[in-house]
Amino acid sequence: MNIFRILGDVAHLLAVSFLIFKLHTSRSLRGLSFTTQVLYLVVYCYLDTLWQQYQVSMYNTVGKVCWFGSSVYIVAVMKLKFSASTRDHGPESIRIEHLAGPCLALALCFNHLSTATEVLWTFSIYLEAVAILPQLFLTYKLRHDNERGPLIEPADGDDGFVEYLVLMSSYRAFYIANWIHRYLNEQFVDPISMYGGLVQTGFYVAFFVLYYLQ
Repeated sequence: MNIFRILGDVAHLLAVSFLIFKLHTSRSLRGLSFTTQVLYLVVYCYLDTLWQQYQVSMYNTVGKVCWFGSSVYIVAVMKLKFSASTRDHGPESIRIEHLAGPCLALALCFNHLSTATEVLWTFSIYLEAVAILPQLFLTYKLRHDNERGPLIEPADGDDGFVEYLVLMSSYRAFYIANWIHRYLNEQFVDPISMYGGLVQTGFYVAFFVLYYLQ
């Protein structure tokens, strides 16, 4: 445990808290990707929490349970509290199977051990790396739709939950710093987690460059 891991988890917690707050104060789901939230729910199942022979730490286990519980809550609120008509951005361009299928195939081919728990853990790492893509595409689409037509008043919707994306990218940035710290001080590195994190970070960097500079 180090300060970068803690800061990353704090940023993650703030992102989830912000999202839940927006869900309860917004009158629509405009700007929020249901696909991304379902993918995060799959990611945070963390089946290894139930199956592994020992717990890494109480902090780690409680964190996994919290992320899973919050994802269940967010997906349930989006599905049960809001009707499909509140997603006035139309159908999303990226479907769940477009991302989950390739990630499962990669997990079966590239993993540490060819066991069920290890493959599922690897699948969750690969899926987390790309789960944010539907949200990034949706936010970018809404930005350009607003530029071409009349802007939507803040009371009627949102510009794509940019604040949520900033907090989630901060969470990932702190985790990369955590991996660097662990490598320098513990000579520990997990290639699967590292590559997954770098891919996800690349998506965030590309998005913000396009979003603010284009």
